[in-house]
Amino acid sequence: MTNLGVVEAIRAAGDTGRLALAVYLVHGFPSRSRSERAFDLLRERRVDVVECGLPVARWRDSPVSRTIREAHDESAGLGLSDTALLRFYAQFRPNLLIHIADGGRDAAAFAGEELGTAIDAVMTDDVRVEHAVRSGVGPRPGLVRFVSALSGDLGDELRSVEAPALIYLGVADRTGGTMLPTAVIRSAVEGIKRHAPDSTVLCGFGIRSAGDVARIRGVAGVDGVAIGTEAMRQLARGLDSFERWLTEVHEACARPRA
Repeated sequence: MTNLGVVEAIRAAGDTGRLALAVYLVHGFPSRSRSERAFDLLRERRVDVVECGLPVARWRDSPVSRTIREAHDESAGLGLSDTALLRFYAQFRPNLLIHIADGGRDAAAFAGEELGTAIDAVMTDDVRVEHAVRSGVGPRPGLVRFVSALSGDLGDELRSVEAPALIYLGVADRTGGTMLPTAVIRSAVEGIKRHAPDSTVLCGFGIRSAGDVARIRGVAGVDGVAIGTEAMRQLARGLDSFERWLTEVHEACARPRA
C-alpha cells in the first residue's frame, strides 16, 4: 500500500486497466490475533483501499448484516479506545473509515485531529459527524457520499457533490444482501455520471465473490468494488479460507475489462 489518497488509489488501479479492490475489516474480529494477520494480508496483497470500522455501542436501524454487527461486538470487547483503534488503522493506508451512527459518540471529539492524521476518508450516516469533519481544524479526511442504486433519480442527492468526489454506490438493499440486477446497477452508474461526471464510483453491498466482481467489471463507469460482510465471513472460517477468497477476488479485479 502507498500513501496515495483513496480517490487517487482507486484511479491508479484504473490506469492499469483493473478494478480497484477495497476490503472492510474490523479490528478484533473474530479475534485480535486473526484480525491483525488479516490486515497484514491486505497490505501484503496490495489491496487498494482498506475499509475499517469503529465499534457501534447502540445499534439503530442501520442496513448492516448480522456478521458486521457481530464483528463490532467483538471489537468492542477488546476495550480499546477510538484513539487506539484509529492508530491501528493508520498503519494500513489508504484507508476509508465507515462510521455508523450509534448516538454514543461526541461528534466533535470523534472528528478531532487524531481522525485526520489516521484516516484518509470517512463515510458516515451521521450528519453531526459529517459537519464536524468538514469544520474541524488540522488534517481533514475526505468525505465519501453514499447513494443507493435503488434511489431512482440521483439529482438531489448529488447536486452538492464537489470534485474530485468518491461515490459509494450500494448495489444491494443492505450489507450482505443480494446484489441487484446488472441493469439496475448500470442505470444507477449512468445517473451518477450525468450529475457528477468527474466522480469516482466504488460499488459495495452484496458483492461476495469473483463472479460478482466479474458482473461489476462489465459496468462502464465503475472504478472499484468494496467487500465487507463476505470478507468477515471468510475470516471467521479461518485465515486459510480468507486468504483463498482474497486471492480469488483480487485476481478477478485484475482481469482486463471488456
